[in-house]
Amino acid sequence: AVVSTQSTGASGQFRTDEDRCMDTRGGDLSQGNALHLGSCTNGVNTNSNRFMMLTKENTLMGLNFCTDSGFAEHLQFHNCHHQGGGQKFVYDPATRQIRQDTGKCLTGDTKLEKVTMAPCVEGNKAQLWSFEFTYF
Repeated sequence: AVVSTQSTGASGQFRTDEDRCMDTRGGDLSQGNALHLGSCTNGVNTNSNRFMMLTKENTLMGLNFCTDSGFAEHLQFHNCHHQGGGQKFVYDPATRQIRQDTGKCLTGDTKLEKVTMAPCVEGNKAQLWSFEFTYF
């Protein structure tokens, strides 16, 4: 799949097609904490633990820190360095996957209840993301 060079901005709840949402569980308040997978809020989300942002600079953030795939199998929160690498996440609207240059995709791992990176498989419901708010 070809990824558009135009970045997509999104915020709010990030939901997989398995109806599971990214959940910081307050972990975005300090470095090194995991990005979890939890239940979704139907209707308007008022839970700040489920508020995420995918910026036009291709960073995936909670309220205070950026997510980084370079420290563990699952994503962790760390200071934003804006240099790409483990903090660069590109949304592909054609496949609805969030990809990294490694060929891996953001995956809602229901067994671990965490957000991990796994080889991209088109149609994998754990890798198909929808957003509460988008800014195309």
